[in-house]
Amino acid sequence: MFLEVKSVTSDSFIISYNEVKVGLKESERYHLGLVKDDVLNIVTDFFTDKQRRDIFNRLQSNNSIRPRDYDVYFKLPEIVSDSDQE
Repeated sequence: MFLEVKSVTSDSFIISYNEVKVGLKESERYHLGLVKDDVLNIVTDFFTDKQRRDIFNRLQSNNSIRPRDYDVYFKLPEIVSDSDQE
């Protein structure tokens, strides 16, 4: 199992070319831990999402231009605490 922990700022994080390469190869075992506002959010389906895999595969298949890093933009789900539900 792989767990890549990333700090999140303004609904984005940076993931490297090599992290994406391993994530695509080990998609079922590669998870992200996104830390925002001192809360750890585990994302287990980041590299199993077909649309995202297709995008990364297209970007990585170019032999003449290859990014070092990717900026990933997303929305974390709102977390509702027990005290908020009362």
